[in-house]
Amino acid sequence: MPKSVHYASILWIIAVAAGVGETAIHVAEGLFSGSLTGGAALWQVTVRAIIYGTVTVAIVAMRRGANWARWTLALVLGTVGMLSLLIEPITWLVAGNSVSGLLADADSGLYAITALRVIHVAAVPAALIAMFAPTANRYFRPAAVAMR
Repeated sequence: MPKSVHYASILWIIAVAAGVGETAIHVAEGLFSGSLTGGAALWQVTVRAIIYGTVTVAIVAMRRGANWARWTLALVLGTVGMLSLLIEPITWLVAGNSVSGLLADADSGLYAITALRVIHVAAVPAALIAMFAPTANRYFRPAAVAMR
């Protein structure tokens, strides 16, 4: 396995870990504040566990040279996943909210969520670049030919 694929897999795992951390904070804060019921929290955790589990399976398959996994990660997480990470803050800013106002009222949970989101958003494009480096392309080429 080329280093580029190894690095891509590490970056994808970092992205998943950031997503898990962000989910944990959201659920804990929701349960603590009463804005989230136990059933709703269980639903959110279950759905995200399925998503993160599926992504982890794709990461392992990509490491083993499965070109379908590389393209699935790129197309699903590189587009839909990235949009889901960015749409909330963009919508919030377009609605006229200010970063300075947010920071004035921020608590440790918001700082943690923001840090995890930044890590997540940085890891995805870095993983995409590594997955499609020339050495990675050569690594995946035999798998693509074998699947025909």
